[in-house]
Amino acid sequence: LASANVRLEKQARELALVQEKLARILDSAPQAASDVEGWAVAMAGEVRRALGALELGVFALRGSAFEALSSDGDGIPPPDPLKLEATASGEIPLVAPNQRTTIPLKGPTGQLYGALVILLPRALKEDERRLLVGFAQQLGGALEMKRLRSDLHAAAASRAASLREYHERGIATLQICGACSRCFDHTATVCTLCGGELHSPRAVPFKLLDRYRFENLLGQGGMGMVLAARDERLERDVAIKLIKPDQLADDRTRVRFEQEARTIARIAHRNVVAVFDSGELEDGTAYLVMERLEGCDLASLIALAGPGRPEEVAALVRQTSAALSAAHGEGIIHRDIKPQNIFREATAGPRLAFKVLDFGLAKSLGAEGGLTLTGTVVGTPAYMSPEQVRGSVLDARTDLYSLAVVVYEALTGARLVDTDDIGSAFLTVATSVPLAPSALAAGLSKEVDALLLAALEKDRERRPHDIAAWGEALGAALEASGDAATTTAGWVAGSLIAFD
Repeated sequence: LASANVRLEKQARELALVQEKLARILDSAPQAASDVEGWAVAMAGEVRRALGALELGVFALRGSAFEALSSDGDGIPPPDPLKLEATASGEIPLVAPNQRTTIPLKGPTGQLYGALVILLPRALKEDERRLLVGFAQQLGGALEMKRLRSDLHAAAASRAASLREYHERGIATLQICGACSRCFDHTATVCTLCGGELHSPRAVPFKLLDRYRFENLLGQGGMGMVLAARDERLERDVAIKLIKPDQLADDRTRVRFEQEARTIARIAHRNVVAVFDSGELEDGTAYLVMERLEGCDLASLIALAGPGRPEEVAALVRQTSAALSAAHGEGIIHRDIKPQNIFREATAGPRLAFKVLDFGLAKSLGAEGGLTLTGTVVGTPAYMSPEQVRGSVLDARTDLYSLAVVVYEALTGARLVDTDDIGSAFLTVATSVPLAPSALAAGLSKEVDALLLAALEKDRERRPHDIAAWGEALGAALEASGDAATTTAGWVAGSLIAFD
């Protein structure tokens, strides 16, 4: 009995020691912000002693190879980064006794930043494994933060150098007001309209190509930003999309962008936003010069004014299906049809005018399917077709499916996929059978139901093949529904709110 008590007391002391070490790692993690390498080496020594490890090497990924941070690492062969890239983020493999085990160090984004190599004389207990997991997670996060700070510093230094070069050549550069989004040249110190602070998001001339003078920021996202500008040569208003250099990282992608920009510019259709010019700036930023539109996107219109009346949705489906048919005729599929990419122009009176926007994800017919070479989802999950979800090769019928999803929402006010979770969205797209529109909007005819549900078939071979003919047929069926299906004020009445 006495021997058992001594053994239990020893285990309790060991457990308390491990828990104390884990707490110290978690508490000391903020120190890594100022000295990642020093913190990693110090904590590695403590973790090694706590676990009784024979070796514990810490490696940081520098370019395409590992560099040892700890003294143990100097005598350990560096791991293979390519093998660790495929390891799940935060996953700690089984540590076998008397065998070196490599543990990937990945940050919160899942990218590989380093590795631990450990050699133990025995198997790990659960609490000891938890200590190792905690150390690996904290160190992976610290290495990622250091890389991000380094990248931001390098980007800021590069931007400052580019700005100086422009100024030395007598070229004014762009500043944007953080409060009202108005544009100014670099000589301005404060926004003259609202007094807001100005900033330079990147080194861009205030007058692009000595022709397009920027006026205000319209929007920005992961790929870049869109600005309103004035074409001083032709005296017209335009919108210019600036695409970040890292979005066109290789020559093949740049050539494809240029080819697609020219192809999209050939889609001479009144319901497709016109592209006037394209090219690339000195720093690799790509640009598209497009017609400037006044109004709001369909997502905002539905949010503010609700679903459209049947005759209004008829105008939507006729115009957008004709626009996509013109694109398909030029060998282009859009691949990202959604309410945000359909624009309702501000017009006087009851006439409705829609335009299809943002062919930024467009690909030539016969190009790769719904996933990129890196496995990144291309498209917006809630509006993707089943073949996009599966990563199949796409054809024009993927746009038909996505447009039908948009029309269904515009007509009923209900989203077919009402979740932001990618996994749940993919499952719904692949398996869920939609209700007939008439079940949600009384008065719609059986013909409307049949045409919409045909376009929403999971098997694309069962969908209509001619998107323009489908749009005309559905438009006629919606108009025939008339006032019997009218339950809302509609978009013409709601335009005063949406365009305010």
